[in-house]
Amino acid sequence: MTIEFDETVREEVREIIHTDEKLIEFELCARLGIPSVAAVAHELDQRFPTFRKNNEFKQWVGSEVARVMRPKYEVTNPRKRCPWANYFTYGAVWGKVGAL
Repeated sequence: MTIEFDETVREEVREIIHTDEKLIEFELCARLGIPSVAAVAHELDQRFPTFRKNNEFKQWVGSEVARVMRPKYEVTNPRKRCPWANYFTYGAVWGKVGAL
């Protein structure tokens, strides 16, 4: 059975991303210089393994993470490898606005 990338899936992903706990993980990723999408990779892999190769889905996840990170953070590296995340190959690295 193939799950469609529809509004129901988007809402489930938003519930994962837009939590206080994830904000802490996103902030930690920014401090460590790793792509913030790595913070949600495990949950997405467990709940949506069929989307692992769906680039449209992964780009949308990245844009949702960006909604959480802005305006306190800005992209410091738009494309860094994150092969350990097992879901995303690349992701944006965020840093505090004005920290450079």
